[in-house]
This record gives sequence, C-alpha cells and structure tokens, in this order.
Amino acid sequence: MTAPPLPPELPLLALRSTIVFPHGTIAVQMGAPDNLALLRAHPEPGALVLLAVALGEDSQAPARFEGRVGVFARVKERSSSGAETVQVTLEGIARARIGALVSRAPFPVVSVTPVEETAAPHDAARALMDRIVVTAETLTERNEQFPAEVPGLLRRLASDPSRFADLAASHGNLRIAERDEVLQRLDIAARLEFVAAKWEKEVARATILE
Repeated sequence: MTAPPLPPELPLLALRSTIVFPHGTIAVQMGAPDNLALLRAHPEPGALVLLAVALGEDSQAPARFEGRVGVFARVKERSSSGAETVQVTLEGIARARIGALVSRAPFPVVSVTPVEETAAPHDAARALMDRIVVTAETLTERNEQFPAEVPGLLRRLASDPSRFADLAASHGNLRIAERDEVLQRLDIAARLEFVAAKWEKEVARATILE
C-alpha cells in the first residue's frame, strides 16, 4: 500500500504499554477514554493517526508530547473486545515531529512535521549491523524466548540501516522507554549503537544465567 502524505495535523493516539515503529504492524488493546473517543470519531478504514508513547504517570497531559518524535500510522483493523476496550491493528508509516496541541477534547489533535534522519557512514553502519546480527545469533542460542527468525530478518534489511535498527529494537528484552529512545534517535548510527549495546547486555545476562 502506498504511503499517504503526512497531513499538517493528526489526532494523537497515546500508547502506554507498547510501541509501533515505521513499517511495523502490531495489535493493541485500547481502553483510555481519549483513545476510545478518537477511534469512535474516526471509524473509517485506514484512519490516519499520530502514535506517541505516553511516558510517566500523567495520561491527561498531551502537551507533554510536543517536540518529541512520534509515528505517523494508520488504523488497519479494529474489533470490540469488551464494553470498555477495543483492539486495533496499527501500521507504522514514518517518524514525525509532534508540534503544538491544536485541540484537547474529546481527544488531542496535534500539528506534525516531517523529520530528517542523519544517515550513518556506510562502513560504520555495516560494522554496527554486523555486531547486532552476531548478537542476535548468540541470543537465539542462549535465550529460548528470543525469536529464532530475527537474525534472518535483519540480514534481509542490511541495505536499510534505519529499518534494520527499528526492527532490531522491536525484538529482544527492551523496555518500552528504551524502545521509545530508539524511536527518538534520528541519527541512525547512534540508533544502531544503542541497540547493539542493549543486546550485548542481554547476551552478558544470558551467559551469567547459563
């Protein structure tokens, strides 16, 4: 499906327990009042939204998102899973910068602008991606919960370091705040280095537990 152009404003869908990276798809249970109001107001197939991770305790302060990086996404599927929850399938399209709050009720709408990533030098990107693949192979051997297909998936993305880093971050034992840190990093070399370091710590932990 062709990626739509980024609108100047988008309704904000706050995520609190997961994250969706560009080119990723994930099913999520929605129960927050703002999110349910947004979904009711936009029942159309493929509704476009801006996803952002709601860090911290206060879920009633959408202005906190200003200046951060979110994910321009579409709502692919939805189904009711109870009186107060809806399951939606979200497809990430691209990173976008969250601007000013346009309106707050019944759900937040924010201005958005495109972001520019900083490309990694070829040799540096190759070295970092090799580190991550080797680490993934080690994790498949030492951690039975680590998906065995990940090394192969990563190799197929070796020509796209940005997507490679995002896919790597979507697997492994990264906390939600750490995955959001990957999302915020527009410098691709820094993003790869962050993931490599986190996975190498996982290998170290798995080795100690053997």
